[in-house]
Amino acid sequence: MKSTLCYIQNNKGYFMPLVLLVVALVFITFSMSIKLYQDEVIMTDHFMKRLEAENLFQMTVEKVSANENVEREVVYDYPNGSVHVTASDKESYIAYEYKIRLGEEALYVMSSVEMKED
Repeated sequence: MKSTLCYIQNNKGYFMPLVLLVVALVFITFSMSIKLYQDEVIMTDHFMKRLEAENLFQMTVEKVSANENVEREVVYDYPNGSVHVTASDKESYIAYEYKIRLGEEALYVMSSVEMKED
């Protein structure tokens, strides 16, 4: 004689809640997977924009440091964005503020300090 599971053979309504529980768990797992994927896509997009802004910052720092004459305000245009540099000349150092704009939506502000040589 084969042994069978009692809740499958029993017609008193125990099988339906079990099916609903399994379906609910599968649905919740599937929904959370989709939400995690969407969040990862958004985070990757933000990371790529931040990386692009840091690249523009590094290129601009190289251009500013190669330039002997310190101008008060300079704008550098690149294919993927623009950088507005503001220089503040103090007694012992020069402070630079970089406003990096990527397209129309992203604006990053970074700064650096260069010590003066006596």
